[in-house]
Amino acid sequence: IFELATNEPLFPLGSFGLTAEQIDKEHTYRISQLLDENGQMHENFTKYLTARLPYDFGTENVQHLVSFLSLMLQQNPQRRMPITKLLNHPFLVGERDG
Repeated sequence: IFELATNEPLFPLGSFGLTAEQIDKEHTYRISQLLDENGQMHENFTKYLTARLPYDFGTENVQHLVSFLSLMLQQNPQRRMPITKLLNHPFLVGERDG
């Protein structure tokens, strides 16, 4: 979803020439830049996302997208929103302001 909205990977990683262990370590670092130890989005994630979206995406749409991604990106599977509820999330069904 992030990549479709921004045309960039959420956790960009150049893996050419890296071992699997190095890739895992780098991925963990990249994830920690956006998610805290509890799996919640860092406050700066909204700014990070906004800077990568089209200028006319709309403030409300950004907030809905941040919420949607946050619910999907929970590291603990028990804390992730079930797909049946995600399908009714305002990002997918709400009105757009952009």
